[in-house]
Amino acid sequence: MESKEYLQSIAERVQYYYNIRKRIIKYITENQIAEVSLQVNLLVTGAIWAADRIEDELSEDMLLSIFGLESSNNSPETKILKLQQVHQELSLIEILDITVEKY
Repeated sequence: MESKEYLQSIAERVQYYYNIRKRIIKYITENQIAEVSLQVNLLVTGAIWAADRIEDELSEDMLLSIFGLESSNNSPETKILKLQQVHQELSLIEILDITVEKY
C-alpha cells in the first residue's frame, strides 16, 4: 500500500470512530445519563462494537487515544478488546441499551 493510500485509510478509520463517538455522546445526552462510570462504559462498549463492525483490532491504547479516555491500568501489557459473539448482530443502540440495563 502506498503512503498516500495508507494515510487515507487511517484518516477514514479515525473519522469512523469519531462518528461513532458522536453517536454515543448523543445517546448519553438524549437519555440524560449523568453517571460518569456508565458514560465511560457506554463509550468503551460502543468502541468495541464499532471495531467489530469494520473487523478492526481494537487495543486498549487505541481505545484510549480515539475516545479520549484515561487508563487506570499501569500495566505495560496491551489488551485487545473484542465484542462477545452473542452481541455481534446487534445495532449500536441495542448494545448501548443493554449496557445501561446491566449497569
